Amino acid sequence: MDKPDKLPRIPSPPGTAFREFRIRFLPALTFAAVLGATAFTWQDYVSPSNFVGEVEAVRSIITSTQPGRLAELTVNHLQQVNAGDVLARILPADPKLVEAQVSLTRARLIFLREGVDARVRQQNNRINFTQLKLDWLDQRVELAALKARLSQLEAELIRARRAYEGVGLTLNSPSNNNVAFGSLAELQLAEADYNSALAETTERQRLVSEIESTMTQLTPDEVKLNEEIPAALRSAVAVQEQELRLLEAQLAPITLTAPIAGVVAVIHRRNGENVLAGEPIITLSALRSDRVVAFIRQPLNFEPTTNTVIEVRSRSLARTVGQGRVLAVGSQMELILPELLAARATPNALEYGLPILISLPPEITAKPGEIVDLLPLEE
Repeated sequence: MDKPDKLPRIPSPPGTAFREFRIRFLPALTFAAVLGATAFTWQDYVSPSNFVGEVEAVRSIITSTQPGRLAELTVNHLQQVNAGDVLARILPADPKLVEAQVSLTRARLIFLREGVDARVRQQNNRINFTQLKLDWLDQRVELAALKARLSQLEAELIRARRAYEGVGLTLNSPSNNNVAFGSLAELQLAEADYNSALAETTERQRLVSEIESTMTQLTPDEVKLNEEIPAALRSAVAVQEQELRLLEAQLAPITLTAPIAGVVAVIHRRNGENVLAGEPIITLSALRSDRVVAFIRQPLNFEPTTNTVIEVRSRSLARTVGQGRVLAVGSQMELILPELLAARATPNALEYGLPILISLPPEITAKPGEIVDLLPLEE
């Protein structure tokens, strides 16, 4: 019996073939592609989990060396400044305290003038020299009081000018004319008081300079008169001179300048507030840092040494890469900075690591405080 002819194979439509490929092969190909991309990303973009670091944040805290009143603040928040720029002016002396010190010094000088030895009074040359020196000290006392008053009037003038500029009205304004006129009158009064005190201080300074110039121009024979004055009187005058120098130094306004170039990060005090010695007034943040603070978590997978090459990679979109070197290695485990720790199940738990300092490559444009990825390299 003859065998029946083999039936022809029925061709599968394209949709059925693609369905078979999608079910049998596509999952495996997708898994392999994702695995390869993950390995590539981990190798080039992810730093080891036990090696973390950040660009060192350089900050400078501006303080006053003496207690006083903040008379003028010349910077604003987030303003960029250069090294040496004036940030603020401090009036270190309380007007009442200055007046009391001036009165005390004036009384002591009067006592010295009245207590000059009678034997010295009989010699006109000696009396003239002593009188000239006491007059010089008197004028310096008065000059110190005028400088203190001038500083207060200058601060009042600055306040009045700012108050007037803040009103924002003119004398021709149809409304609120009384408010603007009152502010202008206050400003004009402050300017008049300040100019009067400035003129008086200038004249007093000129008089002190003339008397001092006269004393320095004495001939050697006349200078000897100072050596012949009784030792007790000369010592008392010398003490008053030292107290006057101290008083003049305390009256001089303190000018606070920027020690570094940076940005005003925090303003702790405002105009008119009293400040203490060492109290923060302004905090500056540097524009750039040249070091990275890093911690090696436990267990230590390598022992860093000075000049060990470290790959530094920024986390910006450009992902710039550079090579730095270890500058210093800590001697013990220290608490890792909270910002360097990744999110954990127990956020309040403390973790310790070995601190090291790494130089920041110049091609890395990371800002201070920015997190960077680190990877030790084998030389």
